[in-house]
Amino acid sequence: MADIVLHSQRVTPEIAVTTGYRFRYETLDDALRNLVMPLGSKNAYTLKRYQWIPKPVAEVFPFFSDARNLETITPPWVGFTIKSVSGPMEPGTLIDYRIVIKGVPMKWRTRISVWEPGIQFVDEMIWGPYKSWHHTHTFETLNDGTLMVDTVVYQPPFGILGDVAGLIMINRDVTRIFDYRTARVNQILKGCSNGK
Repeated sequence: MADIVLHSQRVTPEIAVTTGYRFRYETLDDALRNLVMPLGSKNAYTLKRYQWIPKPVAEVFPFFSDARNLETITPPWVGFTIKSVSGPMEPGTLIDYRIVIKGVPMKWRTRISVWEPGIQFVDEMIWGPYKSWHHTHTFETLNDGTLMVDTVVYQPPFGILGDVAGLIMINRDVTRIFDYRTARVNQILKGCSNGK
């Protein structure tokens, strides 16, 4: 028994994969990143938003998981457009955006690292305007509707200069973007309530 516990068995999940089973984290790197990144670091900021939507999760989740709807709920002053989506939403899907920050156009690529339909999905910045960006979207049934929780952990670029800018401008801009988003979701899905 000690040999089984102490030595590698080189086990692979071939049967699970061939029968269509989807792992929440397909690699150890994905699992560790999801565990560690939300904890942030001394230079990371966290934005958490709650919004109750008077519709079932089965209607709400598809709206938020459709990348094209991001343009609808993002403020015009961000100049946000989706350039491409690498395929259907699943772990590993890449989404390329264009945004405008303080008049400067920038490219942004995110990767879907977690995809659990009806429960949650996570997008992480591969490259773009931040040092890091980790956005978890969760959905749960509450009072005949859906409680949606956005948790964004992000780090400004440029080291100490980015930290100063984060305190002065970046946090304010991220908050404004999510304020707009909440208001647009209220308009589109009607009668939502929200909290910060």
